[in-house]
Amino acid sequence: ERPKRDINMSELLFKKPIISSVIVLLVMMTSCAEGPKGGLTPAAASITVPELRDHMYFLASDALEGRMPGESGYDVAAQYCASQFRQAGLAPVCIDEDGNKTYLQQVRIMAMTRQEDSQLRIKTNEDLQSLRCGDDFFFSTPGVPDEMEISGSLVFVGYGVHEPDHGWDDYSGIDAAGKWVVYMFGDPVDEGVSVLPEKLAKSYASGIEGYQKKGQAAFEAGALGVIIVYNQERFEMWDILKHATRKQCSLPGHDPLLKAPCVEVMVNDEHLNRLFQDRPYNPVTRKGEYRSFAMDDVTFSLEARFMVRDIQSANVVAMVEGTDPKIRDQYITVGAHLDHVGRSGDEVFNGADDDA
Repeated sequence: ERPKRDINMSELLFKKPIISSVIVLLVMMTSCAEGPKGGLTPAAASITVPELRDHMYFLASDALEGRMPGESGYDVAAQYCASQFRQAGLAPVCIDEDGNKTYLQQVRIMAMTRQEDSQLRIKTNEDLQSLRCGDDFFFSTPGVPDEMEISGSLVFVGYGVHEPDHGWDDYSGIDAAGKWVVYMFGDPVDEGVSVLPEKLAKSYASGIEGYQKKGQAAFEAGALGVIIVYNQERFEMWDILKHATRKQCSLPGHDPLLKAPCVEVMVNDEHLNRLFQDRPYNPVTRKGEYRSFAMDDVTFSLEARFMVRDIQSANVVAMVEGTDPKIRDQYITVGAHLDHVGRSGDEVFNGADDDA
């Protein structure tokens, strides 16, 4: 959603660059918000719809341009949150370069942006297609390379789940070494019912944890990389997802946060549907005989280039001190991400429901 409200920015544009991915609140043990008779305490009752609406309309306004780390909209959002912590009487816990306490925790981040001249070529016995980055495909990668070239044939492995202890193994009888692994998003189902135990099924259905688990299985099978076939809901979100994955951030010396160990490529439904015509199973239409199979007559060649830059980021951190003398040195950490995915041309990805 895009909240509609004009924002007066005259007092909210700050010159000092502050760029970040997270807002964190450290909270010591405090009393419950519910009173002895079940009613709300004055503190809890003070949280009102108008106040929350004002926060959301500001943070998700066009003026903040999607709060992309490294850009001015995020700088304003970070200063805004620091000012709210200050007004609420929360204590700063970080120290700046001058030795003063501050709400801003400086963090160095490596930002890697994929270049739109990256290409994916699909070669079959019949023809050779060159796909356009963004419109036809997009990708993410572990590490922080300047460029990469990967080429190999394909194997389709259903949902890409390797759980032999739970009676499901999409890799059974499949040699994935040195090949691209193609799998479907989500957890395996039979007539609409998950075939795995509930907790395990939820982990595979998760966009983040599912990518990690399936990517790890492909990596251990020796795959070059993975090609993820979205479900219909995600295909309909193509424009948002391709933009959200354009920039990857990592801490120096670490892989990008929350990423699988393999290169991940997403191809749009039109090209995938054409590729899987006359195959035993079509993962786009979900029709045919569900099974894993090799596609030795198809070669995927990815040529990817990146722009890598070093940016200085800042978490926004504050503390509510506890009052119990026995446990006041115990801490509860409450976190949320302050950043969002920025803009694409004139379109702002406001981030109202996720995450203002």
